[in-house]
Amino acid sequence: MEDDVSNPFRRMLMRTRKIAPKMVVALASNDNKTQAAIARLEALENDYTGMETVEAVYDDEASLDDDALPPYVPSYMRPTMGPPSSTCSGHFCIVCEFTSNYTCAKCGMRFCSIRRYMMIPLPEIFGLIGQT
Repeated sequence: MEDDVSNPFRRMLMRTRKIAPKMVVALASNDNKTQAAIARLEALENDYTGMETVEAVYDDEASLDDDALPPYVPSYMRPTMGPPSSTCSGHFCIVCEFTSNYTCAKCGMRFCSIRRYMMIPLPEIFGLIGQT
């Protein structure tokens, strides 16, 4: 290995690391290093032993099927809404399709503002009223 001083790009630490004297003695020999590594590994493995003993319990009676429930009892697995509606649930402007607060008294079309009311195609023009 080259001398650390010869490499100008090596980053130098400004403060020195303080290590306890007993730790210096323990890290001096390779036997102590391997023993410490093995002890750390065993401690890590012992931390996870509780997770390995957990087993999944398969219980046929604890299913989420709603077969046992009568048909009138609502559940999350069974939708309780009726058939889809043919009309729109909200009121939207016929011109710009934003929410509308007003209804035309002549034709019943919905609009969101007076400006949009002026844009509504009148049914008399298209011949929708008076046809029998």
